[in-house]
Amino acid sequence: MQTRPSALVIAHVLPSFGLGGQERVALRLAQEQRANGDQAVVVSLAPGPDGPLAGEFRDAGIEPRTIPKIGEGLDWGLPGRLAQQLRRDRVTVVHAHNPQALIYAALAGKAVGATVVYTCHGQSSVARGRLWLTRLAALLVDAYVGVSPRIACRAYRHRECPESKVRIIENGVDLSAFHPDAQTRREVRAELGLPEQAWVVGTVGRLVTDKNPNLLLTAAAPLLGPQARLLFVGEGPLASGLRSLAVGYSAAPWVHFLGARPDVARLLTAFDVFALSSRTEGLPLALLEAMAVGLPIVATTVGGVPDVVRDDFSGKLVPSGDAAALRAALIHLREHPDEAAMLGQRARDDSQRFSASTMSRRYLDLYRQCRETQNPLTLV
Repeated sequence: MQTRPSALVIAHVLPSFGLGGQERVALRLAQEQRANGDQAVVVSLAPGPDGPLAGEFRDAGIEPRTIPKIGEGLDWGLPGRLAQQLRRDRVTVVHAHNPQALIYAALAGKAVGATVVYTCHGQSSVARGRLWLTRLAALLVDAYVGVSPRIACRAYRHRECPESKVRIIENGVDLSAFHPDAQTRREVRAELGLPEQAWVVGTVGRLVTDKNPNLLLTAAAPLLGPQARLLFVGEGPLASGLRSLAVGYSAAPWVHFLGARPDVARLLTAFDVFALSSRTEGLPLALLEAMAVGLPIVATTVGGVPDVVRDDFSGKLVPSGDAAALRAALIHLREHPDEAAMLGQRARDDSQRFSASTMSRRYLDLYRQCRETQNPLTLV
C-alpha cells in the first residue's frame, strides 16, 4: 500500500491582507492545501488593522497572523520575530509572496530549517538600494517561481536569482465559479441599471497607477453613451481622479464605479468585453476569470498577459500606454460581434488549463521536491 507523504505546515508570508492578486493566490493555495490534509498559516507584515482578506482567511479556517514591519526603512529585527512565530507554528515550508516578504521570510525560514519558496507575481519595482537584498534573499530560497514564462525568464535575465532555482507555476482560478450565464447576465444588468442590449466594457482590479485605469477611461470615453457603458470593479487611490476625468470627458453618466465587490463572478457575466490597461502585470487572476466567463479580451502587452491571451485568437493585444490602439481594438470588437463571440469562446477554451487545483497540486509537488533536495544551509 502506498503511504501518503507526511503533512506539511505551510506558512504564506504576505505584505498585507489586502485585495491584491498575490493575496488571493495565497488564500486559494491555503484553502486547497488544507483540503489536501496539510496545514496552512498566513502571516502579514503590515501593521494593523487587518486588511479585507483577513476575514476570508478566517472563514476558510486559517487564522491570520500579523508580524508587523516596524518603521519606514529596513526592520532588522523582523526576521527574528517572524522566525519565532514560524517555530511556534512548527512550519516546514515558508512561501513568500512579494519582494518585501522575500527579504524577511527567506532569512526567517532558513533560521528555522524550513524549505523556502518565493513566488514572483509580477514586475514589481524594487528600490535600487535594496535590489542587492532581494538578490541575496533569492540565494537562500529553494525555488523561485514565476507565474508565467515571461516573468520567470525576466527573473534570471535580470539576475534576480540563479537560473537553476527558477520554476514556472501559472496562477489558477476556481473554474467552477466562473462561466457564462445568460440569466445572471440579465439580473446583473437590471441591478446595475444597464440596458439589456447595451455594449458593456468592464475591468476588474485595483484603481492604482500600475493598473493604469486612466488609459482605459481615455480610450473608451468617446465610445460611451446610453447604449455603451464602462464598468470599473475595484477601489483604490485613483478613484476620485477617475470620476473627475469622466466628468471632464462628459462621460460620467455612462461610467459605473462599482468599488470592491465580492461577487465578481456574477458581475463578469454582464460584460461584453474585458479590458486590461495595465502598465505592469504578472498573471492577473481577473484576466483568467474573465476568460473563463467567455469574454473577449483587450489587454496591454505587459508581464505574463501575452503568455495567456493570444492576439487575434482569444483577444486583442495593444501596446502599453497607447490609448488610440486600445480604442481601435474596442471599436473593432463592437463592430464585429461575431468575431468577438468567437474570441470569447476561444478565451474560455484556453482558460481551462488555469485551474486552482492544478496550481495547488504543482506547488505541493514543488514543496515536496524541494524538501527532498533541500540545501542544508540553516541560519541559527
